Amino acid sequence: MRRRTALAASGAAVLAAGGLISVLPNVASAAAGCRVAYSIQNQWNTGFTGGVTITNLGDPLTSWSVGFAFPAGQVLSSGWEATWAQTGANVTATNLSWNGSLATNASVSAGFNASWTGVNAMPTSFTVNGTACTGNPPPTSPPTTPPTTPPTTPPTTPPTNPPPNGAAPALHVSGNKIVNTSGQTVRLLGVNRSGGEFACIQGNGMWDGPMDQTSINAMRTWKVRVVRVPLNEECWLGTSDVPAAGASGATYQTNVKNYVNLLVASGINPIIEMHWNFGQYTGPSGGCTDVKAICQKPMPDAQNAPSFWSSVANAFKGNNAVIFDLFNEPFPERA
Repeated sequence: MRRRTALAASGAAVLAAGGLISVLPNVASAAAGCRVAYSIQNQWNTGFTGGVTITNLGDPLTSWSVGFAFPAGQVLSSGWEATWAQTGANVTATNLSWNGSLATNASVSAGFNASWTGVNAMPTSFTVNGTACTGNPPPTSPPTTPPTTPPTTPPTTPPTNPPPNGAAPALHVSGNKIVNTSGQTVRLLGVNRSGGEFACIQGNGMWDGPMDQTSINAMRTWKVRVVRVPLNEECWLGTSDVPAAGASGATYQTNVKNYVNLLVASGINPIIEMHWNFGQYTGPSGGCTDVKAICQKPMPDAQNAPSFWSSVANAFKGNNAVIFDLFNEPFPERA
């Protein structure tokens, strides 16, 4: 599966990584009836992995095609969950046979790999089916007769998203849904906060950018209710591959725990996931040839992954506000 769990965002981008990339989706307020969120999920010296999430705010669609222009120096190499094409700077992603239907307020995601030179900038405008996106629903006619009396009884069903204040709710899996303690389905709306997967193994400390209460308060104003925290397997375990200047072992684990606890206390559910791991892979879509956890690998490794997840699970045992995502974007079908 080369697709991430869809995390819709409603805010601005946070700059991070070696080349200053966006780790929170850059939501382009786009065409009447649609919204497109663009994100750079991973970056290395000459390439990057990106994605788009399309939200249909208008009438139901039976097919979709999103278009945007790559900034100078970016070239598409491959993609998934859509048919991708590039002509000059213009890029299009068209639905596949099984994901063309898009109901009102429904979303669909697609990802790609591309190369870059110079500055790895982000597109600024998007279209869906040829219409420039504004991020607003199409206008509707007002009712001809306003209601004469307000409702006499409050709604009986409480909202499924976490309350505006207080700690993040306890969650659990029921069938194919994530639900709260009342059994109500919870829709997770949030972002990816990159940094924990690469800064340590690159010898740059622990995080990339602020991971404090002020940054979390900013995400709260964007209505973020879940934050994915990508981890580096070797940094968590404290292997000898981690440079001396990178956070490792107990230091790395303490930093992760502190940030996760701060998210939970601020009403945001964390998603902890293994992002970069040990193991050599040199086949298609390989980001590096090194055995060290310095890039995306196709699958978890048998040598360290069981120890990693046993340790992570014990670290957050009993905290039902924390969600585990076992591995980032596996691609065994390409390997």
